[in-house]
Amino acid sequence: MTSRPLVPDRDEFAPDLTLKAPVIWIWRLMIFERPGSAPIREVTFRPGLNIIATALPEPTETRPVGHDVGKTLLTRLIRYSLGESTYAKSAVRAAIERELPEGFVVAEVYAGGELWTVSRPLVLERRSKSQAWRGMSWDEVNESVPHAQIHEFIQVLESLTVGQFPEIMLPGLGRNASWRDLLGWLSRDQHCAYRDPLEWRAAWTESGSPELNAEVSSLIVRLVMDLVDVEEGKLIQRRKRIMGLKKSKADQHQADVAALAQKRSFLLTHLKVDDELLESDLFGSAAVRQLEDEIQQVRSDLQALAEASGLTAVLKDRRDAASEVRRVRNTVRLRVKDRDTEQKQKERNETATGDDLLEELGDLGSGCPAFHAPCPLNSENEQGRERRAYRAVLVGDSIRRIRELDQEIASLSEELKPLQRALATIRIRHRKITRRTVRIEEKKRRHLAKLEAIQGEANSYGPLRDQVKELAKSIKRLKKKLEKSKIQQRSLLEQNSKKLSLLNESVRSVQRRVLGRDVEPSIQINVNRLTFSGNDGNPAPGEGMATSATLSMDLGCLRASLSGLGFHPRLIIHDSPRGGDLEAHLYAQLFLLATELEKAFPSPPFQYILATTTHPPEELLKEPYLRLMLDARETEKLLLKRRLT
Repeated sequence: MTSRPLVPDRDEFAPDLTLKAPVIWIWRLMIFERPGSAPIREVTFRPGLNIIATALPEPTETRPVGHDVGKTLLTRLIRYSLGESTYAKSAVRAAIERELPEGFVVAEVYAGGELWTVSRPLVLERRSKSQAWRGMSWDEVNESVPHAQIHEFIQVLESLTVGQFPEIMLPGLGRNASWRDLLGWLSRDQHCAYRDPLEWRAAWTESGSPELNAEVSSLIVRLVMDLVDVEEGKLIQRRKRIMGLKKSKADQHQADVAALAQKRSFLLTHLKVDDELLESDLFGSAAVRQLEDEIQQVRSDLQALAEASGLTAVLKDRRDAASEVRRVRNTVRLRVKDRDTEQKQKERNETATGDDLLEELGDLGSGCPAFHAPCPLNSENEQGRERRAYRAVLVGDSIRRIRELDQEIASLSEELKPLQRALATIRIRHRKITRRTVRIEEKKRRHLAKLEAIQGEANSYGPLRDQVKELAKSIKRLKKKLEKSKIQQRSLLEQNSKKLSLLNESVRSVQRRVLGRDVEPSIQINVNRLTFSGNDGNPAPGEGMATSATLSMDLGCLRASLSGLGFHPRLIIHDSPRGGDLEAHLYAQLFLLATELEKAFPSPPFQYILATTTHPPEELLKEPYLRLMLDARETEKLLLKRRLT
């Protein structure tokens, strides 16, 4: 491979020589099998370009040499040490946990010029055991040295990076940008395949980091490059609120328009009026007044239905007849009771003794019910004969009274029969009239419900029509506010046109370098977001062009930050970034560009870690650029020095 740039960089690079070191950079990463053991693997890094390469296959080689050796795992362990919640997909992680149940990774990281040592277990269930030490290397750590929590280290990273941003809420997320949002861009997920400059994490890779949409990713890039100020942030949030309100009102307007169309169709059918009358004077129309009159008439008919159908009269007849039957029955029951009482008295008199008879007379003294004076019962002569005669008189009176009661009961029973027949006839007539009346009432009530439904639709049509008109006006006003906000945002961005121009020119310079020819820029940072396309303007470029655009954005932003633009921590980690149809000699320009950026400073103020299966130029396959060479043919040259099964 040639090390000479295919196209001279015509853009003059103005390095900011006040920059001394990356804001964040990795000094060393070690993997241990267990506490107290020597590291399985130790990799040191430097400011500037750091290459993790794989061996080249022999011409006759038939098996993989550069795959499944640990490149991606190494970059993910770095990400894990910098705060991500996992370091591999579940299947790979399970194999590592079986092989290294007590294993852990240690990273020594410089943050803001201060050394931090971070230790995290490889078994995720033990993540709570993560530790951090401030101001010392791993060699200085021992059990007596107090440690910090991992979140304290993350807070330092937050303050050095996103803590420099204006206070702006991320659209749709309701929060400010976090370190892990930024880490997604700085250390792209290889599984996203560099197919889009704004696609950083995929949920299925199980990184635990947020999967951001293009709008949020664009905003983060612009925040990093200091292309968003507080006023624009307020405008963005205001526009977001207006857009949300506009969408809500538009959805309501659409629903109301559909409901209004249904009401119109319903009323046109049932009121028998034309559409023009319905729109102009619904409530004053004769059709609606006639509807209200008809409703009132039906209600009056329902109230008068019992009288008109004869139900009231027959109900009165039934009540009167039933009352007469009850009267006669009660009289019969009383006479039967009197008869029973008289019968019992007769039976007592027939068996009573003289003393009993005297006792019955009680206080009558010499008085005699047979009108004898003096009473023979009190006579001492012929007492037996006289007492029998008196008994006969009493019994005879009872028999006569019983006979009279029987006659009265028979007469009442005869009187009751026609009354019962009349009541039965009235009951039959009452049931017939009731059934007929109920059918009429149900029919009228259904008709009334229909009329009231029409009336309800008629009464709600006008307010709904007015609401639809008001919503349309409100949506129009919101559109004007959005347009005004857009103009204000564009005006603010124009004030930052110098920074925007510097960044875009830096991105274009990198892309010209990578593609090896003069091209129209396929990436553009504008007022709303970042966009990119192929050289022919195709919005869906091929894999090589997409990779070129992605790498151009990353390295273009880094290059601009080295000129003093923005808040970039000047750390980039790329895992196998070469696209399938990006030619190898063009891919080599990435390495050469990184070394040229190094040479512009006494000490590189950035760190670029690049894991690759495609070899860089030969002069870079050595110290200080080459940090690790992996080879699938030898176990000792695998990252973990063992094959995972």
